[in-house]
Amino acid sequence: MNSLFTELEQAARAEVLTEGVAAERIQPAIRSLDLRYAGVEATIRVICPTDGDYAAKYEELHRQLFGYAHSGRKLEITAARVEVVGLTVEPQIVLQSLVPRRPAADDTQAVWFDGSFRNTPIYFREH
Repeated sequence: MNSLFTELEQAARAEVLTEGVAAERIQPAIRSLDLRYAGVEATIRVICPTDGDYAAKYEELHRQLFGYAHSGRKLEITAARVEVVGLTVEPQIVLQSLVPRRPAADDTQAVWFDGSFRNTPIYFREH
């Protein structure tokens, strides 16, 4: 699994670098596996435990979510994931005052409102 994770990390890191993020602003990768008991549909995402024991962490999470675990039951990996985050510089946003305006109507049309026709402005969406 380590070689797969390393390959995924390198690809993800390269992608973040192509987005213009400086290498020193890239956070350590977060590795995870989607695991499930063999024969079961529901998966649980397990973030890499500090001791590397995904099976034990899966059983702990399964117990928390479902109230029980099947210790020693065969596990299946349905996905291996790596998350690489690059910190970006906070953009400088210049706030501008709102200027009230009333755009000119593209046309007018007599429309029946409340018992009489009223000239109603028409605005085309293309503008």
